[in-house]
Amino acid sequence: MMIRRKHVRSGLAAAALAVMIPLATPAIPSAAAKVAPPPPQVPIELNTDGFTIPGANPRPGGYITFQVSTTVAEGRWLALLRPRPGVGIEQVMKDFADGASNDPATRAAGIRAEYRDTDFFGGAAVYPGSPEALTQYLTEGRYYLVETSAADTSVVQTLDITSEVTPATPPRPQIVIDVGGRDRAHFSGVPTHIPQHATILYRNHYKQPEEAIFVGIKPGETHESVQAYFDAQQAGQPLPPNPFMRSGGGTPPISAGRTVRIQVNMPPGDYSLLSFLYDADTLVKQAYQGLHAELQVCTRSDG
Repeated sequence: MMIRRKHVRSGLAAAALAVMIPLATPAIPSAAAKVAPPPPQVPIELNTDGFTIPGANPRPGGYITFQVSTTVAEGRWLALLRPRPGVGIEQVMKDFADGASNDPATRAAGIRAEYRDTDFFGGAAVYPGSPEALTQYLTEGRYYLVETSAADTSVVQTLDITSEVTPATPPRPQIVIDVGGRDRAHFSGVPTHIPQHATILYRNHYKQPEEAIFVGIKPGETHESVQAYFDAQQAGQPLPPNPFMRSGGGTPPISAGRTVRIQVNMPPGDYSLLSFLYDADTLVKQAYQGLHAELQVCTRSDG
């Protein structure tokens, strides 16, 4: 099924896009001590005409790796999600549209409805020359892959998972990044340097969905200088020089209690890792509240 919708990217990604599984890696049944093969690969190219999901549909569950790419200059985002029990995809899409409304009351209700009605499984933010691999463990049920563009147009495709499970060993992460906190979310485990083609295990311990988006920054920018820029934006004051240079990559939201593995492929340089999703309590973008961390992406010889 393909559905085209407007005004979804702001709801999914805020600024630039149901069965819970535990934070621990799900057990993989095995009758022997043999190591299971890598997950099945599903190549997905996002383009101006949308995208298709190749291969069987329905397909067995377990770990699946989505190899996501695009040749579209402004990039594309792909989110993997499932409506909560009793909620349909049409309601989810309405929540996203309401969350992007210019009316403050409608926007606030829409943002909170997004978080309540949708189970987010992560995704990929890709740009030409910077593909990503998304690995997720999927149980039986119907999922939706939602592509969003800079024009806020979305394409929705259905992915059905059977009760059969294909044994597979997920990619070993080089980096583990957590997001958590009490009243405010913060990143932890973010190293000062990460390899250019790192596989990252991202874990959400916070009370609401969180994304992990990399944006290139100018050399020498720090957490303090990035925050100063956001503070000036919030206060309506004259802006200091813009610290941001280019789009990078990362994953759209995962719901509270979920994990996702992503392999990034970003050019070496300085980056800020951010979540632009709105805080459900304050209705302020969390990056403005300090949910960002600065680091360098390096070649292996640099790191």
